[in-house]
Amino acid sequence: GVQTCALPIFRTACATKQNTAIIAAAHKLKSAARAVGAFALGELCEAMEAEGKAGHTDGVTSLLLGFETEWARVINYLDTL
Repeated sequence: GVQTCALPIFRTACATKQNTAIIAAAHKLKSAARAVGAFALGELCEAMEAEGKAGHTDGVTSLLLGFETEWARVINYLDTL
């Protein structure tokens, strides 16, 4: 499900410095997160997308911990619905 797809994509893309994959995943998730009211997650995705577009894979990697924390918070909330 959605819980298992985003994190591996970002982890793999960061580890292998695949900016195109980072940009695509961040852009897609940014819109979805904002659509369900997960604005902090959307902001992190926007920042990751910008870092990817700038070619700063290390910048994306530094945002990944915050993303993982916020992702878990959103998933936990959605599981209560």
